[in-house]
Amino acid sequence: MPCEFPLHGHAALFGVYGMLGTLQLLAAIEHGYWFARSAEFMQKPLVDRLVWMRVPGDTIFSVGALSLSWFVLRLWLWPKQDAGSPPPQ
Repeated sequence: MPCEFPLHGHAALFGVYGMLGTLQLLAAIEHGYWFARSAEFMQKPLVDRLVWMRVPGDTIFSVGALSLSWFVLRLWLWPKQDAGSPPPQ
């Protein structure tokens, strides 16, 4: 049974980047490319809200990346020894 929710990273990124890109495309078509890339457009309340909507997801991703890095670093620097094997020389 196919899943109807976005489970892939590219699909998840559409939530913010896709909406921002769509808004920029519509602004570029209506007012020109210069307006879609201007500070005036980027400081609109809707664009600001879309950027802030990224914060929870970015925070969760950062915590996961740091946790994984710490786990790998610990395994690399202090590997566990088997109980039956002799210590390394």
